[in-house]
Amino acid sequence: MNFRFSPYLITIIAVAGFIVRAMYWYPLLPDTIAIHFGMDGMANNWSSKLDFMIIISCLICLLIVMFFGLTLLLKKVPDTMINLPNNEYWLSAERRASTLHAIVLFLNEIGSRTVLLIAVVFELTCRANASFHQQLDTQTFLIVFGMYLFGV
Repeated sequence: MNFRFSPYLITIIAVAGFIVRAMYWYPLLPDTIAIHFGMDGMANNWSSKLDFMIIISCLICLLIVMFFGLTLLLKKVPDTMINLPNNEYWLSAERRASTLHAIVLFLNEIGSRTVLLIAVVFELTCRANASFHQQLDTQTFLIVFGMYLFGV
């Protein structure tokens, strides 16, 4: 497999999974759901389920535009707007293309992992709201978040 395409594949799978799970969860969730949880996993902020779905959908779209859309503009950005140590060295004529390619790969990897994290947090939030106690599974969240941090 060509690993250059893996961030796109991860993002497509995360977005497709989010859409499928959103269609599954929406009719099952109560009208008012917990959207924020404390360190103990107990709910401490609520919202309507429609607002929650809209916010998560917009967040995922924003992340895709921010991480993947930015890479499309990167080649057109002046060197003065790219913040790198030893900017003159890395963006010299002979190294500019490979440096920008490395930045694009880096942004794509982080973007795909961030979209996947949001999709998993959405699932955990929906599961918490479907339970009687409205308590987030903090152990699963910490494992997923730790994996995200390790990957990034």
